[in-house]
Amino acid sequence: MPLISMTTTDLRLRRKPDGDILSTVPKGREVQVLGFEGDWAKVVSGTVSGWMFRDYLRPVRGSFPVQVSAKGLNLRAAASGSAKVVTVLTQGERLEVTGWQGEWLAVSSPRGSGFVSAAYVRPAEATVVAAASAPTRLPDPAAVRARREEIAAVQNDAERAAAYEAIQLLAPYYSQRDNQALEGGVRIETESGRMCNLTSLAMVLAVLGIDNPRPGQQFEDVLEALRQENRMHSRTELRGWASVAQLFEVETVLLTGEGVYKRSWWESTVRPELRFGRGVMMSISNHIVRLLAVRSDGLIVDDPYGKSVLKAGQARSFEAKNAWMAASPTPGQATLYPWADVEIHTMRWVASLARAVGPISFGVDDMPDLRDDGPSDPDEG
Repeated sequence: MPLISMTTTDLRLRRKPDGDILSTVPKGREVQVLGFEGDWAKVVSGTVSGWMFRDYLRPVRGSFPVQVSAKGLNLRAAASGSAKVVTVLTQGERLEVTGWQGEWLAVSSPRGSGFVSAAYVRPAEATVVAAASAPTRLPDPAAVRARREEIAAVQNDAERAAAYEAIQLLAPYYSQRDNQALEGGVRIETESGRMCNLTSLAMVLAVLGIDNPRPGQQFEDVLEALRQENRMHSRTELRGWASVAQLFEVETVLLTGEGVYKRSWWESTVRPELRFGRGVMMSISNHIVRLLAVRSDGLIVDDPYGKSVLKAGQARSFEAKNAWMAASPTPGQATLYPWADVEIHTMRWVASLARAVGPISFGVDDMPDLRDDGPSDPDEG
């Protein structure tokens, strides 16, 4: 589970360390801590991601992963440079952060628990798995759910996080190009796209182990039918598809809005979401895809339209397209976005989705007004 902390005073949530104030979070409110940068903690509060001064947060439960960056790092019995050395950790070794005292992090590892200096760890890197050797997909959400139940029983935090990360690559893939959903008697999906939103959402629900309630139809077509039946906002709006997710007791957290993000941000902010077993969707300039992995060579995504290529700014193209109105082939599976392309492309937003642990406390009107109205394939539109 994530590292949950409680605010010890009314605390400002900022866009970046020492940046613009997004909101003030009341004393006693729980937030999710995803990582640190100096004296600042990267957090999620409600549906908003930002930064808080960590001295005013008290860890409650859970953890997040880091990796030893020094050639040798002392794991000490207490938060002091003079405390007893439990063991010496090696470079690259993975740890789970469970709390902190000043500049010292409380960590657990297979070789023991204790404290390490925050200056000598970095966000944990993804395990490199070649796309060509990716494991066979599980057949349906029920199979994913069974595997998730096994993972939830794993006692070791690091092993459980790694298993949740691995299952991202196993979840079913869905193509939008063969969707049958109708609106006003007209098929919604055209040769240039239109259904990337709910198709990507269907893939996220599948990785959460949520069954298609009408198995005689494609999952994404069912989601569109539910949206229409419940008279929800447009599928092209965040508040539209997020409302559909709420029907399955799944809540959406916006990790970031429009911007260009470096590898370090993806590793420290987004990868922990995958390791907690959540689903991640993102918009590459009016086209929505599901994120599978944050790796050493780039991002791996399931693109429901085809094999997409990121370019500078908001430009993108397709190297190959899924077959039109046919079940196969599907070149959009496990597409690699190299870091060189990711770090020059303007993402419109990145969102994390998870089963709600209690009643969903926010409504669609609280969500940002984000829309993805363009065709999936700009060359066809």
